[in-house]
Amino acid sequence: MIAKKGHRAYEVSPLVVQADNCAEIRIRPLAEEFNFAKLGEVELYYRACEGFLPDGKVNTELDNHPAPEWHIIDGVLSIIGEFAGEQEHRLELWAKGSDRLNPEVLASFKIYSVKDDLFKIRPFRGNFHQHSSFSPCIGSFDSPGYVIGRSRQIGLDFTAVTDHFLYKPSLEAIDAFNDALVDIKIFPGEEIHPPPDFCLHIVNFGGTCGISDIIKNDENLFLKEVNEISLTLQDLPEGLDPYRVASAEWVFRKIQETGGMAILAHPYWFYDYLRGFMMAEALTTALLQQNKFDAVEIISGFEKSHVEYNNLQVMRYFEEKAKGNHFPIVGVNDSHSCDGGNSTFTWFSTIVLCKSSELDDIINGVKSFKSVAVESLSGETTRCYGEFRIVKYVHFLLREYFPVHDRLCMEEGTAMLDFLNGDPHAVKRLKLLKGRVADWQECCFSIAN
Repeated sequence: MIAKKGHRAYEVSPLVVQADNCAEIRIRPLAEEFNFAKLGEVELYYRACEGFLPDGKVNTELDNHPAPEWHIIDGVLSIIGEFAGEQEHRLELWAKGSDRLNPEVLASFKIYSVKDDLFKIRPFRGNFHQHSSFSPCIGSFDSPGYVIGRSRQIGLDFTAVTDHFLYKPSLEAIDAFNDALVDIKIFPGEEIHPPPDFCLHIVNFGGTCGISDIIKNDENLFLKEVNEISLTLQDLPEGLDPYRVASAEWVFRKIQETGGMAILAHPYWFYDYLRGFMMAEALTTALLQQNKFDAVEIISGFEKSHVEYNNLQVMRYFEEKAKGNHFPIVGVNDSHSCDGGNSTFTWFSTIVLCKSSELDDIINGVKSFKSVAVESLSGETTRCYGEFRIVKYVHFLLREYFPVHDRLCMEEGTAMLDFLNGDPHAVKRLKLLKGRVADWQECCFSIAN
């Protein structure tokens, strides 16, 4: 989609094409007032945004390049050409005879070309860590089902309720929509705190059973197995109790054994400025060096002040990567309330590039370094963190793909909340809404051979 005079006026299909291959872009007005016939005589201006052109030459002057083949038939603009390299491309309709230095731009469109590995997968936005009213310690009035409905309202394709010490609320979240057709994927989960204290936070995303329940059901066996692991650990920071590292490794293993993704949660989270960080620096260093988890939260939080510890987590991630310690990352909202004036519910998320929004594909997408932690603070420019080429691509998607995606999700999420409230018409509405996000995704991405 593109903006013309402040309005999204055209449908561009596809938005993403295979790099260095011939593709056809079809652009259709969404309202009669934007009909191409009303633009008068036009010419097409083409720019490869990074200056890499189909002939293999680099256009250092970023001047006009010969446009791909184009024509307007039955009100639809068709552009056929080869879009070189992995980059954004700009296609503009200028009034014929426009001054090259000060053109009259009548409409502007953007597409993106990607290499084969990205062309075969799709973007899904989700959250791996959030809470309902079942979580102790920090109060929330949101039922598990309500958390899921609100998650769809803000544009998530997948999520889980991950309450402290509790796996059962995540199952309640899934069950809440058993009698309705919904497209958001709802997975089980929990936030685990191995005894004896609360300093270590680990998220179980998608595991088939509750790890907290395993610990509670036989704590003696847990302690025995942790002590056995502690005897195998080497090269720990001086003075660090091996038990701390071993208990985390035990939890990581159990999550992975049950088919879930083990996420080290917010390693630099502080409870307050007086008490300092919840997890000792020596423990953080040891866990990062051992690297037995599946991913680390580098963006998270449920207060504005938490931006500070996110900064530390981001810098630690890049520092570890520079040292050769490369691990997957995610962004989560760690929400304890979906609403309210101070709610950060919409601020943090993860975009995963993968085959589908099924659990195994999401986990594989994260573990193959195709996840981007997204930080969208209220009133600020969105920032993304991850592999450079993936981040660059995701910024394009956030501008051109996700606005319509999010609007469609909002409608479904609202119907989901109406369903929870007993609206007798909500089931029918959800049935009518089902598949619309998938249809939009199909419109935006060429089909891989």
